[in-house]
Amino acid sequence: MKKKIIFLGTIGIVLFSLVLGTLDSHHTNVKYLLWKHGWTGYEPLVALKYLNVDVSFRLSLQGKSKVEINELFTDLRPMGNANEYQQLYGPDLNDADFLWIGDSAWGILFDDGKVKDIRLFKG
Repeated sequence: MKKKIIFLGTIGIVLFSLVLGTLDSHHTNVKYLLWKHGWTGYEPLVALKYLNVDVSFRLSLQGKSKVEINELFTDLRPMGNANEYQQLYGPDLNDADFLWIGDSAWGILFDDGKVKDIRLFKG
């Protein structure tokens, strides 16, 4: 009986976690919540999906150093490594202290080595 309760409890926890992990909200998606608190690795499809709507999280990153940001977004690229889309929207940023987040349309502007702004560059 005790083994059955433990087994059913484990199955319940796993199913509950799977359901929460797939909910489409920055308030409930377990993968996103774990990542933004630094408890799991960077997954671009998860992290960047909610970055636009999670304004308070984005604002909380202002003032962080490049080292701290690189721990969160492990794929940061300078303008020299930009893809075609990024090159199209980045020319006026050439003199700025700026990094792209992977091959996405998200960029991070730094001031004196600290995050000044994280924003979406789109046409």
